[in-house]
Amino acid sequence: MEQVSITDLGLSIVIPTTGNENLSLLLKSIHADTSLANHEVIIVGSTNALNTIQNICPEYGCINKIEQNIPNVSVSRNLGISQAKLKYISLIDDDDLWLDKRAEELLKAVRINPSYIVFGSALFIDERTNKAFYKIYEQEVNRTDVLNQFSRPFFLKQKLFLQVGNCAFSRELQVPKFREELHYLEDQIWILDVLSVGIGIKQVRSVTLNYKFSRQRSSRRWSVINEKNIYKILNQKVPTLGNKYISHTSLKSLAISSDRKRFISAKKNLLDNFDFRLVDKLRFLVLSIVNFMLNLK
Repeated sequence: MEQVSITDLGLSIVIPTTGNENLSLLLKSIHADTSLANHEVIIVGSTNALNTIQNICPEYGCINKIEQNIPNVSVSRNLGISQAKLKYISLIDDDDLWLDKRAEELLKAVRINPSYIVFGSALFIDERTNKAFYKIYEQEVNRTDVLNQFSRPFFLKQKLFLQVGNCAFSRELQVPKFREELHYLEDQIWILDVLSVGIGIKQVRSVTLNYKFSRQRSSRRWSVINEKNIYKILNQKVPTLGNKYISHTSLKSLAISSDRKRFISAKKNLLDNFDFRLVDKLRFLVLSIVNFMLNLK
C-alpha cells in the first residue's frame, strides 16, 4: 500500500446540521483523530441551527459556518461540497461520530483509487435498543448491486451498508449533486447516480464511523411525495424498477417500526396513489400483520 504522509491529507469535512445536540461531540471526535492534519470543517445549517453552536466554535479555528435555511439535507450537502477548498472531501452527519484514523484510512484508499468514492465500515448503534454491532465490508459495489437493493424482497435484509456520512473522495471528481427534491433515501439515490456516471464505489474494512440508527427517525422522514419522486427516478433508471420499489421496499421500514398509525397512514397513501396487483396487496397484508405483531410486544 502507498505510504502517505498525513501532512498531505488536506481534507474538507462537510457537516449538514439541524442543530443536533450531538454536534459538539462530533466536533470533538473529529479533532481527536490523530491522523487529521490540514483540514477545514464546513458546517451547513439554518440560522437557528448555527446559533446553537456559537459556544462550541471558538475553540476550533478550522470551522466555516454556512447559512442554509431550506430544511433539506441534500441542499446542505450540495452547498457544503461546492464550498470545499481542500483536495479531498469527506461527509459526515451531525448525529454520528468520527473515529480515530478515519482521515488516514479513507484518504489512503482514495489516493490509490482516485476515480472512486471510498466508504468506510461502521460501528452500528440502534438508538432504540442501544445494541452495537459492526458492519464491516471490503468490496467494490457496482450499479446492479445498488439497483437490486430497491427491489429486494421485503423479508430479506439489505446486503449493502453504504452510509453517505462515511465516505471520502477527491474534489477533482465531478460527483453528481444530491437530488434536492428528495428528503428520504436521497443518499442511496446519490450512490446510484454516482455509479451511473461512471464513478466507482469501494468500501474498505476500516471502521471509520460510529453510526446511530433510529427507525423512528426514518419513519418520520417517509412521505408519499418523496415516494413519488423515488418512483419516477427509478423508472427513469430502469423501466418498472420504481414499481418494484413501491411494492417491495417502500413500506418495509415503517412496517417494522413501532409507529402503527404511521404505517397505516403510509399504506393508505400508497394504495391511493399507485396501482397495485393482487400479489402486491397480499405483500402489504403480510407487512400489516408484521407491524401488528411487533406492536404487541
